[in-house]
Amino acid sequence: MESLTDARSAAISALLASNTHVALASVVYTLVSGLLPAYYSSGCLQLTAKFTHHREDSRGASELEAIYEQWTERLPKSGSALWEWCLKQDTDTLLQLLAYCAARSVNAVRAKSDRADCERLVHGNALASALNVNMPEWFTPAADNYFGRVGRTDILSAITEATGKPAKRSWEKLRKTELAALAEREVAGTGWLPKPLMA
Repeated sequence: MESLTDARSAAISALLASNTHVALASVVYTLVSGLLPAYYSSGCLQLTAKFTHHREDSRGASELEAIYEQWTERLPKSGSALWEWCLKQDTDTLLQLLAYCAARSVNAVRAKSDRADCERLVHGNALASALNVNMPEWFTPAADNYFGRVGRTDILSAITEATGKPAKRSWEKLRKTELAALAEREVAGTGWLPKPLMA
């Protein structure tokens, strides 16, 4: 059985290699089946992709959710209908869905255990460069997403870097929550970003 089905699998592979539309539909089907919960199944393509959950609220996370909602309106309601749906789509639709699936698998988060030169992060930087990511358009440092999470010294340094003005003595007497709120106001509109976002 294994020998016979190996021959069949090889034939399928050989034919798939020269049929770009079916190959694209197959890749999209496999990625959707592996990434979107309503369609989980294991197909025959040995592709793997992991769905990346974003823990932080951000413009990027919100836009991904909006795109997901758009796709859930277009995709069939059941996983069993997904394969036929993929085969019937034009190349543009499949490419758009493929791009969304690829996007949902990106993990360029640097964990505490990661070195800056790990392959995943290097690729993440290359991907950001290829996409011309301009982080000030995607992230604005605020009390809730940055200043409230770092120490007083980092907050004061950020204000100085962003405004070019030295810290006032009166700021040192502020409670940390007040200092974080002050930093949010002072840094607003300057385009300043924390170092990890400037890469």
